Parts: sequence; C-alpha cells; structure tokens
Amino acid sequence: MSRDEELPNEELTASILYRMSDVTDSIIPNISDTLMGQARTAAIRKITSRMKSSAAEDGKYNVVIKSFFSGNEYYMFVYETYKDVRLVGAPPSSIGKFGGDTDNWMWPRHTGDFSIFRIYTAPDGSPAEYSEENIPLVPKHFLPISLDPVKMDDFAMIWGFPGGTERNLTSSGIDFKVENFYPPIIEVFGKKLEVWKEHMSKDQEVRIKYASDYASIANMWKYFIGQNKGIKDLDVGGSKKAYEKEFMAWVEQDSERKEKYGEVLSIIDNANTEKANGYSTLIYASISGVSGADIIGYASDFSALQSFMEQYKEEKDKKKKEKKQKQIDNEIEKLKNNVSEQFKNYDMATDEDVFAAMMDMYCRICIL
Repeated sequence: MSRDEELPNEELTASILYRMSDVTDSIIPNISDTLMGQARTAAIRKITSRMKSSAAEDGKYNVVIKSFFSGNEYYMFVYETYKDVRLVGAPPSSIGKFGGDTDNWMWPRHTGDFSIFRIYTAPDGSPAEYSEENIPLVPKHFLPISLDPVKMDDFAMIWGFPGGTERNLTSSGIDFKVENFYPPIIEVFGKKLEVWKEHMSKDQEVRIKYASDYASIANMWKYFIGQNKGIKDLDVGGSKKAYEKEFMAWVEQDSERKEKYGEVLSIIDNANTEKANGYSTLIYASISGVSGADIIGYASDFSALQSFMEQYKEEKDKKKKEKKQKQIDNEIEKLKNNVSEQFKNYDMATDEDVFAAMMDMYCRICIL
C-alpha cells in the first residue's frame, strides 16, 4: 500500500502528550475546606481556567486539568493536537469483532480490534490542516519493538489513560450502586436489546441499521452486569466496611482528627440514604421514558422550538418579537437539516415495539 492510498479523516485529530505536571498545590491550598457544591466547583474552575490559558501559549497547545482521587489531586496535561490524520488500514470485521458480544468484557479476549493511522504535519513539523504538502510526523521518541521471545519477569505495562474509577466510594456508596443504580439500568437496557435483537434477526436491513446502537448499548449493559456481579462476588462492601472501621479507629486517636473527620462517614451515609429515595424510579423514567424509543428522543429536539414559540407569543415589544421570530426560523431550519440524519438508520416497526416495551416498564415502575 502506498501513502497515496491513505484516507484523510476530516474531523479526526490526534493529541500527543507534550508534558504533564502535578498542579495540586496550585489549586487545593487556594480553596477553603468549607466551600461546597457549586461554589467549590466554580472556584476550582476559575483557578484552572487561568492555568490552562497560560499553559496553552495562545492556542499552541490543548490543555486539560483533571482531578484524581475524588478531587484530592490535580494534574495538568498539555497536548499538541494534529489535524491531518490519515487511515492506513484496519483488519476485516471478522478479526476486529471476533468473539462479538460473547467475548466483550471477558478475559482472555482474542480480538484484533484496532486501526492504524498516520499523523501528518506541515513541512516544518508543526500541526497543520490537511494538505498534500504535509509530511509524516517525525516523533521525538518511539517505543522500540522487540521480536525476541517473551521471558519470565519481562517488563509489562498497561498503555493508556483510565476513563475514571470509583475506588473511593464508601460502603454505603457501594450499597447504593448495587441496590439502586445497577438493577434498573440492567433491566431497561436488557429489554431494549431484546426487542432490537428480535427485529434485527428477522431483517438484514434492520440489522445493519441498528448494529452500531446495539453494540453500544450491549457494551454498557454487559459492563454494568459485570460490575454488579463483581462487587457481590468479591464482597467489596464488606472490605469497605472493614477499612472504614480502621479509619474511624485512627480518627478517634486524635482530637483534631476527631473534630475534622468524626462525622464524615455518617454524613456520606445519610447522603446516600437520601439519594436512594426514588433514585431507581428516576433512572427508569429517564432511560425507559425520556430516552427509551428513538422517536421520543427525536421529539425532545423540538423543545427549543417550543420554548421560542412560547416566548414569541408572550413578547409584546416589536423589536424583541422580531428577534424571537429569527430564533424560531433558525431553529426550524436546523430541525429540517437534521431530519435525514435522524431517520437514516430508523425503522418504524422496530421503534414501535421498543416504545411499547419501554412504556410498559415506565408505567409499571414510575406510575402504578
């Protein structure tokens, strides 16, 4: 394959980490321990916005500041973002999706789920928009690949950034997940997949249309099932309670610690208990009612138009009314432009059955 055959990807970018640094000491000491909720978030955002603006060097870099350990540490990541990224190749789906849903989230898993891209830069090596004059990126360093056989005690590493974890949940937080969070999601997603699969197995066109959405929901569904099972099988809640007992014993040994942390677990426990009240019903209402059938989601796209029309009706000032009319016209045009994309992979018969199944669940759980 020659480089002339590589395919450009208009909206695809590649970000390479230029540097990272621990910026905790620039954030935490400047935030009061008593600052809570939205006020605390706003104060942190104000500090991090200033830091990101400075590190970006007038747009040369893309800067991200992330919190770790439930907001107790902060790290700044400075990236160079390249906009000319071309597809070199990808394995056939028989390799890329080998094992399908059956092997997903399982170990060991044997699948060639990858694609190969090449980053191009301007002739001087700087990031640039797509151009035939661009050249392949010359990296500052690359990991050498050894073809020698693997030996015991060879170095191994996990490559990549985790999306996020909840390792700092307390035992009551674990109980909340197991009792109020996972079950409704598993049930609703499971029912939706069941209806989709019935239609997809009967009609090749429907199977193609819903393949991507099915894979996405199935991925989350199986993930939550595994999370729920793993927490129970490994008695994570019990381990958390044992750790909390040790923590409270440590707190009780010092009067200052007792004053600062003495009630922290009870406060968290009470918050989780309060949050659990009606939370499952809220999830059912959200994912079976509001976002159950595709047509309901599409209908919600008209909410902005409805709001503009109501404002137009109430407005008495002529100039403001004209402005509202422009907003209405623009929103109508946007909705018209989105119609073909919205219904490109839509099957009415399938969505009707999804709607019936979701409404049955919604009414049974949320109304009756």
